[in-house]
Amino acid sequence: YTGDVENTSGKALSSIYVIVAVVDADDNLVATEYTSIYPEGDAINPGDTSSYEVTVRLDPGLDTTGFQYITIVQGFVK
Repeated sequence: YTGDVENTSGKALSSIYVIVAVVDADDNLVATEYTSIYPEGDAINPGDTSSYEVTVRLDPGLDTTGFQYITIVQGFVK
């Protein structure tokens, strides 16, 4: 899973966690994975956008019909 996150908090952030959860058709949690984003400089400032990539490994024999993913983003105020 890839995407971009924007700091819309109005505050400088020291880091951001991006968590991806995969759920089955009955909303049961199947897998989770996360990545951390750190600033290139001193902080992730308001309005800054950062790209992310999260790899979630699933059993290749799993029937993924009806699976969905949920993305959760949490920023840490500096």
